[in-house]
Amino acid sequence: MPTNRPMDVHAASPNVLEKVIGQDGVVEQVRVGLEAAWADGSKFDHALLVGPAGLGKSLVASVIAKELASDIHEVLGRLSLHPPT
Repeated sequence: MPTNRPMDVHAASPNVLEKVIGQDGVVEQVRVGLEAAWADGSKFDHALLVGPAGLGKSLVASVIAKELASDIHEVLGRLSLHPPT
């Protein structure tokens, strides 16, 4: 029976790196970094994701956080140049 409730747009977002589609080079680099951190028993080092809007930077960052069972701290670059007053 269909419901009239709107679907949360984030409900379809991937939770693991293997489910991220596109950006194969970025996904591979992140996978290598995650595997190295898990193998060493250390933390995943920081990551700076840059590029135009719509490439999936926030998505990849949230997947990294989920893979590590951690929080994500997102900073918009334009706000660092022009902080709100």
